Amino acid sequence: RARVVIAGARAEGLGDVANRLEAEVAAGMRRRQSEASVTQATNLLALGRNDEGRLELERAVSLDPTHARAWLLLADRRRVIRDWAGAEAALGHIAPGADSSLAGAAAFMRGMLAFARGDTLGALRAFGESQSLDAGAVQSWSVEARLRAVRGDVAGAKAVLRRGLEAIPGSPEL
Repeated sequence: RARVVIAGARAEGLGDVANRLEAEVAAGMRRRQSEASVTQATNLLALGRNDEGRLELERAVSLDPTHARAWLLLADRRRVIRDWAGAEAALGHIAPGADSSLAGAAAFMRGMLAFARGDTLGALRAFGESQSLDAGAVQSWSVEARLRAVRGDVAGAKAVLRRGLEAIPGSPEL
């Protein structure tokens, strides 16, 4: 249908409109292909085929460089293989205006990267940012509490768990 509309716009001398519509159709096709790659990647990762899953995520972001969820998943895969710079670069592709859940997940991932690099204070700041962006992100509360407890800050860990339970009442993980 879109192609018929594009052809009709061209026939009516509306080349600019046709070009914009054509670009939108192409972007939609790339998005669908990218989504298919993300689905394939998550299936591969679930099967423990981590390298193949990461490569499929690389394909997804090459197909659609605006696919924020694919970048987030790729950042996590790069973090797992200790490619800190690659993970940071992937997170840099998530636009600041991303929805709060995605922005919260990106902040959480920055916290995990900071922790992996030994930057405990940076990790705590990032976890706090994650919680303010997406109060329902149970992982952020849980990991921060564990990090505080391991550092010997039991009171701080309990405070984080209390705040987390206020945000997510009845959470079994918290």
